[in-house]
Amino acid sequence: MDVLLVREGGGWDMDAAAILKAAPRPAVARRLLEFAASHRAIEVYAQFIQQVAIEGIAKPIKNDLVRAAENRDRIIAEWQRRYGKR
Repeated sequence: MDVLLVREGGGWDMDAAAILKAAPRPAVARRLLEFAASHRAIEVYAQFIQQVAIEGIAKPIKNDLVRAAENRDRIIAEWQRRYGKR
């Protein structure tokens, strides 16, 4: 198993992909996963998301956790207003 160490500024979650034992075409699935993890694909991903797995392509994430903690109630209330159950 490969292990990726995330440096300061990295994301809090990781995406994962696997080929199931029962996959009908494992060679094709492997080619897709190899492409998905390629430098070329990561450059495309970086156009749409803030963080990617290849250093030098990833954009720094600016997240002030102290400010977020100090404004927790206001942030939660705004989140609920925008995305809460209606």
